[in-house]
Amino acid sequence: MALALGFFLIFCNRDLAAANATLKSGNIRKVAPQSKDHSSKASRRDLFLSSRLGLQFGVPKQAIPRAIAKMRAMERVRPEATSAAVSSGIGNASAPATTVTGGVWQSLGPLPMAEKANFTGLAIGSNTAMTGRLTAVAADSTGLIVVGAASGGLWVSTNNGASFTSVFDSQPTQAIGAVALDTTTTPSTIYVGTGEGNGSIDSLYGDGLYKSSNLGQTWTTVGPAGTFDHASFTSLAIDTTTTPGTPRIFAGTTNGFSGSRADAGIFETDSTKAGLWFSSNGGTSWIHYPESDFGDCDLIGDGSAPCAADDVVIDPVNAQNVYVAIDSENVYFSNNGGATFTSANLPGLAVAQGRQSLAVGPHSPAGPSNPAAGAVYAMIGGADGLEYAGLFLSLNGGATWSAGAVPSFTTAGGDATIDGTDPANFSQSFYDQAMLVSPTDASTLFFGGVGIYKSSATYGATWSFLAPNGGIHPDQHAMILDPANNQILDASDGGLFMFDPTASAPTFVSFRRLGTVRSSSA
Repeated sequence: MALALGFFLIFCNRDLAAANATLKSGNIRKVAPQSKDHSSKASRRDLFLSSRLGLQFGVPKQAIPRAIAKMRAMERVRPEATSAAVSSGIGNASAPATTVTGGVWQSLGPLPMAEKANFTGLAIGSNTAMTGRLTAVAADSTGLIVVGAASGGLWVSTNNGASFTSVFDSQPTQAIGAVALDTTTTPSTIYVGTGEGNGSIDSLYGDGLYKSSNLGQTWTTVGPAGTFDHASFTSLAIDTTTTPGTPRIFAGTTNGFSGSRADAGIFETDSTKAGLWFSSNGGTSWIHYPESDFGDCDLIGDGSAPCAADDVVIDPVNAQNVYVAIDSENVYFSNNGGATFTSANLPGLAVAQGRQSLAVGPHSPAGPSNPAAGAVYAMIGGADGLEYAGLFLSLNGGATWSAGAVPSFTTAGGDATIDGTDPANFSQSFYDQAMLVSPTDASTLFFGGVGIYKSSATYGATWSFLAPNGGIHPDQHAMILDPANNQILDASDGGLFMFDPTASAPTFVSFRRLGTVRSSSA
């Protein structure tokens, strides 16, 4: 998480040289002392971030060198040697190497990890099966579930999660940022945007957009060669009603990365490809919206690197209503199918914006009947990438907006607080944003940051924390309602989870069958 935060700060600072100098000096973020309690919270936050990176007490002295030595000894052990022989020194570095032939291989993993929920550095609940970081999920009414992993490829289930199959292994990249389904075909056509768009130090870039009409057995690239190469996808929105048979597609893209925890620092993404894209012909050709459509927002200020499109959604009530979140700029809306966009007037938002997320649902009785529009919500992250700056709602196609409340949760005894509007909380708005409107109730909203929350019938005015007893991994990235069983599917740093949206304290079901996902947790 700390590395991810550092990477976010590089990209959100318009002066990259200054940001790099700041990072090298170690002064990523300075906060003036405010109170003893504030300092205590900051210290707990630092300890929490360090623990997430494995930089905590409890690892025995010389554990890593000893493990390496043991591994080297095992490399030279005869096939019939026992563990006792290894521990007694047989097969050590001074012994001659032995050729192993005819061995029988047994899978050692990766397998699901048994972990407690850890939202704030404090373990909560009982152990739950966790896998790797998942970034995207889509489903249809036939039982099809498609899940994208940060760097573990694409997984498909045709029996509503009873089993999953890896279907993207032969493609050039295994980094997935967005998935979408065209449900008007049989089976549903799967669209996959490669490159993870979550802005962490190990959010790898991709090599384009793909689609499959046979559940992932074969894949074709979408659009002219190189259109999205070295970019990362944040979102895909498909309109299948305006031009039946030829879907209209909107795509949000951002910068990716090529480094990892071990070799961070290589920036190989193509910043010119960030922003909002549109295809009117099913992806055959694409239009890249210019910076001038979105306040001339440019990443580095020279007109060559458009600000990222953090999210794009299409109104299910009226497909002419399209909403896009332009990172560090504002939310924009269109009432003419994307021909033109207007900057949203978000009341009371007096601070600079960071990452934003969007969700649109059914028509609200409180909204105008003509023209009809679905309820759309916008969560705005702070420019520092930590806290959230505000939640906003429009019931009239973006013409006017009202402010809601940002959810947060404080542990018993007040030891720690996650999410919310205070930068001292355990929050990371640049990385954790997932939102879902109930398809049957415009006033009911779900949000995932570090934690996971529900606003029941209050349009985001009040919230309840859904995991006080644990059962799910922190850091949420995508949420959908599975139309096959009306359960919510949540993709997080710990894998895929399912829960009942009607329950006030739901039981989270871990899809441990995704235990072979080859992705990393941040």
